[in-house]
Amino acid sequence: MENQTLKATALLAEIAHERRLILLGGMAVILYGMSRTTLDCDVWLDPNPSSAEWSTAIEQIIQRHPQLRPCRIGPVPGTWDLIDNAAIRPVADSDRLVRLIGADRPIDVFFIPNELEASDFDAVWQRGRLIEEAGGLKLMEEVDLLVTKQLTGRPHDEADMRFLERRIELSYSERLKTCDPVEGEKLLARFATPALAAVAAAHESSPEMRALGLTILREMSDEGDLIAVDILQDVVAKRVSQEM
Repeated sequence: MENQTLKATALLAEIAHERRLILLGGMAVILYGMSRTTLDCDVWLDPNPSSAEWSTAIEQIIQRHPQLRPCRIGPVPGTWDLIDNAAIRPVADSDRLVRLIGADRPIDVFFIPNELEASDFDAVWQRGRLIEEAGGLKLMEEVDLLVTKQLTGRPHDEADMRFLERRIELSYSERLKTCDPVEGEKLLARFATPALAAVAAAHESSPEMRALGLTILREMSDEGDLIAVDILQDVVAKRVSQEM
């Protein structure tokens, strides 16, 4: 039994049984249906109340599974350097993640993911989807996942973002056609594109939704979005023809 390879999926389920844990990164994008591969697992381990408690949780995991070793990001892109357990907390504060090696694939455990803060965890957790076969592990919601991939400059993240944007736009488009203004405003506050604003502007039964869609299109047009300019012109032209 001691020589058996530790499965990353089993380890994540074990951790999720003890602390709130959210799956993100490439594995999350794959679970949303993108056809691609990934060599590691990315997870966000509840960072509250402090980096001290977060690092203690990591140390306890390593104590239970001595084959695991913590690493930090190396000086050369794509490299990782082994660290002592005592260095986990300062690395969490500086790098905001620690890699665990020794399972069948590396696990990048985030203290705080890119473009998020510790204070965001509760809301991200609430929006996440429970992965039934993985204990208490949650899958990060698409918009939150999209946020974590912004500004990295990595080609695979750019591809992931395009996939997620298309998926979110399709889902939001269907919801905006029938939702009330309160829900519509919440949806478009989280994620808005000219095409989604156009869907709101064409709402069949809600003048408030139509006004909201037009407002967003005008704001995007004023900011120089050429797609929004074209769509706004079409929407206004249609309204003028309907009123004649």
